[in-house]
Amino acid sequence: MSVTKGGYWQGLDIIRVAAIVGVVFIHVVQSELRTSPNLDWQWWSLNITQSLFIWAAPAFVIISGILLLNPQKKEEEPHDFYRKRLPKVGIPLLFWGCVYIQLEPRWDSSRTLEVILHGIFIGHISEHLYFLFAIIGLYLLTPYLRSWLAKLSEHQERLVLVGIFSTLILIEIVQSLAGIYVFLFATQWIPFLGYYLFGHYISRYQTRPIHFFFYLALSATNVPLNSIGKYIERISATHTISYFYSTKYNSVTAVVLTIGIFGVLFMLTESISEDGAIARICRFLNPRVFGIYLIHILLLRGFHYYFGITYPTEAATALIESLIVIIFSLLGLSIINLVPGGWWVVGFSTPVISAVSPKVESQEQLMRAQIPTE
Repeated sequence: MSVTKGGYWQGLDIIRVAAIVGVVFIHVVQSELRTSPNLDWQWWSLNITQSLFIWAAPAFVIISGILLLNPQKKEEEPHDFYRKRLPKVGIPLLFWGCVYIQLEPRWDSSRTLEVILHGIFIGHISEHLYFLFAIIGLYLLTPYLRSWLAKLSEHQERLVLVGIFSTLILIEIVQSLAGIYVFLFATQWIPFLGYYLFGHYISRYQTRPIHFFFYLALSATNVPLNSIGKYIERISATHTISYFYSTKYNSVTAVVLTIGIFGVLFMLTESISEDGAIARICRFLNPRVFGIYLIHILLLRGFHYYFGITYPTEAATALIESLIVIIFSLLGLSIINLVPGGWWVVGFSTPVISAVSPKVESQEQLMRAQIPTE
C-alpha cells in the first residue's frame, strides 16, 4: 500500500467508503431477510448480496489496526493516546446512545424498558452502536498491543492470528448451539480483536500475493455457504446456526470472506491514481464516513416508520435505497456541522475540498476522527 508523505494512505479511503456502502446495505435489507414470508428469487438476491457485503463492518476494524498498530507510529504514552482519541468516539457514543434509546421503542414495540436496559448492559443500544463500544475497547488496548506486537516475528504473529480467530469461531459456535450471548458492553472488543491484529499484520508483512486473497474471497466455503446458511436459519425452528452464517463476523465463512476481500482491495487500490475521480470522491467522503455510520439508522428507520414504506424486496432496489440513505446522511451531517460544536457528535468537521490541492487537505482530514483512523 503506497503511503504519501505525511502518512496519507489513499487506498484506505477507497476501502472505507466501499465499506460504509456495504454496512448501510446490510441494514437496509436486514428486516426483509428476517421477516419475509416468501423465500423466492427476490429474497435470495438480498441474501446473496448481503453475504457479499459481510466484510464491510470488520473492514473498519482492520483499517484501525493498519493505522494505529503500524510499526512506523511514534511511541506515545497511554494517557496521550487516550486523550487524543477516546473523546472522538466516546462523545458520539453518549450523544447518539441517548438519541437511539429514545427512538428505538417508537420503531419497535418490543423494545420495552427491560429490553433497553439489557441492551445497554450488553452494549447493544441500537443495532449499530455496539461497534463504538468495540472501538473504545480496542483503543484502550492499543498502547500495550503496540509494544507486544513489536516483539513478535512474522511467524509468531501469524500463529497468534490463527489462534485468536479459531478461538472466536469456537465461541461463536458455542453461543449459537447454547442459545446464549457471552459479551457485555465492556467486552464488545473481543469479537473484533482478530481483525484489529490482522490490520497490523497485512500492513507490516505484505508477503502474500494477491491471488492468495482472491482464492479466499472466491472460496466455495464463503458466499454460497453464507447464503445457504441464512436460508436454513430461516426455515429452522431453532434459529441457532449463526456458526454457519453470522453477522457477528466470526463464523468460518465470514472470517475467510473478510480477509480475502480486504486483502484483494488492499492491493488493488494501491494502483489507483490519486488524481482520478474515484480517489477524489473518496477523499471527500472519507471524513464523513463516521457520521454516516452514526446517523444512517436514524434516517433509515425513520423513513420507513413515518412514511409507512415497505423495505426493499430485491437487491437492486435495496442498493438504490442504500445510496439514497447515504446522500440524506450527508445532508444531515452538513446541517449538524452548522451548529457550533456539532462536529463533536459526528466525529468530524467539514473542510472544503480544494480542486487545486486535494492531497494536502486529505492529509488533514485523515487526522480527524473517523471509523477507523488515527
